Amino acid sequence: ASPRSTRTDADGIHLTRGGVPTGLVSVPNRYMHSPNEVVSVDDLFSTAKLIAAFVLRLTSETDFTPR
Repeated sequence: ASPRSTRTDADGIHLTRGGVPTGLVSVPNRYMHSPNEVVSVDDLFSTAKLIAAFVLRLTSETDFTPR
C-alpha cells in the first residue's frame, strides 16, 4: 500500500472507471532511467517467486473490490 503517488501508471489505472484493482511490485535498482540501470539477479528471481506465489493463491472467488 502506498499512502501517496507511486509515480507509475498504477496511479492512474487504479482510478479509472471508478477504480480498477491495481498491484505494483517494484524491483530494487540503482541508477534508474540511466543507460546503466543495475538490479540484483537474486532480487529478480525473488520478485518472480513473490508474484507467482500470489497468483497461485487466487481463486475464482477472489474479489479485489474494496468493501
